Amino acid sequence: MVPSSSTPPPDRSSGRGEGSSGRGEGSSGRANAREERRQGLAVRLAEDPYGAPPFGMNDMLSVEDVRSLRREASAKPYEGRRKVAIIVAADRMNAAASNALLKTLEEPPGSLMLILTASRSGRLLPTIVSRCQPVFLSRLREDEVKSSLIERYDVSPEEAGELARTSDGRLSEALAASSERGSKIREDAFALLECVNDATPLSLFEQVESLVASHREEPVVEKILDHLLSLYRDLFVLSSANGSPTLSNADCTEPLRERASAMDAEEIEKGIAAIEEARRDIARNAHVQLALLVLVLRLRINR
Repeated sequence: MVPSSSTPPPDRSSGRGEGSSGRGEGSSGRANAREERRQGLAVRLAEDPYGAPPFGMNDMLSVEDVRSLRREASAKPYEGRRKVAIIVAADRMNAAASNALLKTLEEPPGSLMLILTASRSGRLLPTIVSRCQPVFLSRLREDEVKSSLIERYDVSPEEAGELARTSDGRLSEALAASSERGSKIREDAFALLECVNDATPLSLFEQVESLVASHREEPVVEKILDHLLSLYRDLFVLSSANGSPTLSNADCTEPLRERASAMDAEEIEKGIAAIEEARRDIARNAHVQLALLVLVLRLRINR
């Protein structure tokens, strides 16, 4: 089971004015769109189980998904002794789905083995976590990520080495960074860094509005902040290290070195703390635009 889109595009084929409100057709169209979206995500995951599924803002597990799972699980298995259900990205459940799943965990059908995957376990209800047996998967070694990129995805050794070094042991992160979307996110993070330091206040606010508009289409702000944090960490390394330090963004060494020369370590530390706080706030469903505005103003004041 993968998240389904809770607000798919409207069904424009359903008409009105001939004695029908169109509600039934519209509801059916939305249900079909949700199912098609979910099936598409499942196919992508089956084709590439190591990649991160391209979840959108509205790809959430709904209460109806959990109820459907319980109905299917109540039937006896055709083969074998148990049924196994995998809920991918369980941390994307809404509140109603979480409560429905909690009831299933409290009174599970006898033949069901339920497996939940989550990259952000902190977003799961504590009561759900307490009823599960946690299994933490260790990060891959850098050389393992590099060899996988070369052998499975035909990435050049040079690019694979760079991606592996910045992946933090996560193959999905390396794959996401190598994609067109990943490159755009990284460019946006560097553009935000430059705006904070060089642009006029009006241009800075316009940059924030642009990022928020992109976030409405696809959840990108947290990833942008991840990259911005890595840039600030490189600034800290450059401001305090001698020689040729190893950087996460080695291809940006010269512009980062120039920027680091105009900043002191305390200033950069305050910037890192501000970015981490903004990430936590957004993870707790803070207003994205307000959180970004507060962040860029704090970064600008710390200059």
